[in-house]
Amino acid sequence: GRAAAIAYARAGLPVGFAGEGFDLADVASTRRDDVGLLIIEGRVLNTTGNAKPAPKLKAIVSGPDDKVLKEWVFAGPALPPNAAEPFKVELKDLPQAADKLVVTFSE
Repeated sequence: GRAAAIAYARAGLPVGFAGEGFDLADVASTRRDDVGLLIIEGRVLNTTGNAKPAPKLKAIVSGPDDKVLKEWVFAGPALPPNAAEPFKVELKDLPQAADKLVVTFSE
């Protein structure tokens, strides 16, 4: 049977990227192939001393040959200064072949 987890890779983020002042922690995913769902949870950290609006997050799944199979963009939580807020999202239409997940910040 297929592994229930998708390998999570931490994306290298350039300076000045879309989510500047944010970071991600404790990202975990659960796949439900019976219903084609990918459930991602984790925490978004505001690393600045300023309240920040909710960042947009992007989840990217790729297959065995590292070909990107699907991307989703979803809203993260709004963050007070120097705070960490949890998020949980259910993403639909997970491709069966997906075996790698990257979660990063979107424009």
